Amino acid sequence: MKRKPYIDILRIISTYSIVLLHTISLKWSEVTLDSSDFAIMMVYETLVRYAVPMFFMLSGALMLENKEHFSYRKLFSHNILHIVIVYLLWSILISCWDKLIAGGSLLTVDFKSAIVNGYWHLWFLLPLIGLYILIPIFQKIVMNERVCWYYVVLGFTFAVFIPFLIQIGQRYYPFSRFNTAMQDINTVVAKIDMRVVCNYGFYYVIGYLLSQAEFSKTERHALYITGILTIIIAIILNIQASRLAGNVQEPFSGHYNLLVFTSTIAFFVAVKTIVGNMGERMNENNVMYISTHCIGVYVLHIPIRNLLNSHGISSISFNPLLAAPLVALLIFLIAGMIAVLIRKVPIIGKRIL
Repeated sequence: MKRKPYIDILRIISTYSIVLLHTISLKWSEVTLDSSDFAIMMVYETLVRYAVPMFFMLSGALMLENKEHFSYRKLFSHNILHIVIVYLLWSILISCWDKLIAGGSLLTVDFKSAIVNGYWHLWFLLPLIGLYILIPIFQKIVMNERVCWYYVVLGFTFAVFIPFLIQIGQRYYPFSRFNTAMQDINTVVAKIDMRVVCNYGFYYVIGYLLSQAEFSKTERHALYITGILTIIIAIILNIQASRLAGNVQEPFSGHYNLLVFTSTIAFFVAVKTIVGNMGERMNENNVMYISTHCIGVYVLHIPIRNLLNSHGISSISFNPLLAAPLVALLIFLIAGMIAVLIRKVPIIGKRIL
């Protein structure tokens, strides 16, 4: 299967976006809601909310394409086993690291909790395992284009569109007939129980569809404009909601929110188009090398973030307009270098990261 450089680029950018998100979120309690620092941080945080859905889309684009050479044995003994090892091992190691940094003893580490609950930022790996287990079923879905689009339309309707209308009614028109109607619809939809399409599998299949689709110039521009507008709207509404509530609120940053959905789709198509137009001008080997270590950056960035923060290096060390992206980049680079070293360890390096 030929490597697609745009997928590596998207993985790198999305990983950095997650680092930026967590770099900012650590300092929410230290900024006032009416300050420019808060507005800047909310702009950044809303901009990068596409990252988690994007990770699932990229996985779907990769894992669902190789239908002819699928192997249950490789799926469980290689793909799933690797994620399980990474999740369990690093949940334990980071928990131990936290205890040592806090001046505690390893004897007081709650290993059972570390194994059962995992370390908080590694939550993403668990639904990814679930999606991997379902790959044989998803492959049957994507083999039939009509069935594939049917699945996506159902997912969009029940996971994105109807919940968005319900949210608008509750938040902005609580005493209107519209809200009453949406609450009635919500009651009926809950009883229909469409959870089978209201999960990350929806993004998984969309990732595959977008990787195969070709868009006209007009369609791409429409997507880009929609994506930009929805991001701007989400930023404004999140800032407004926070200041009205008196604390940080991000009601329009959920993974299934319509505004996040449209911006994620637009960004996927934009990067795919730009990278495709670059052709041989891109050094694919370097991009692939960085992309390979993104899982390591994702795993390691939180303890590095916390360590830097303990030394006064954070998203508000100076003006967050520069501090947030620069500190996030520093964390990304440090985590990346450590990941490179770990993966060079003979025999076990590539198995544990």
